[in-house]
Amino acid sequence: ETLWNKFQETLQQCNLQNKINNRILNASAINLKQALSILRGNTDQPSSNIYNKTGQPQDKPQGQSIAVA
Repeated sequence: ETLWNKFQETLQQCNLQNKINNRILNASAINLKQALSILRGNTDQPSSNIYNKTGQPQDKPQGQSIAVA
């Protein structure tokens, strides 16, 4: 196997790993946006199911203070 062939094979492996990493980052970004939306009390995302303290679905989440300084 020539050096050029090894280089091309390595380049293909890097390209594949880059695509995998891109998918992971995109999924993480979606999860982060959903988590921030929930914490901020935004209801723009229909996939954000919010439940109250009794376990019942809550139509409109109310913004709550997490901590007071």
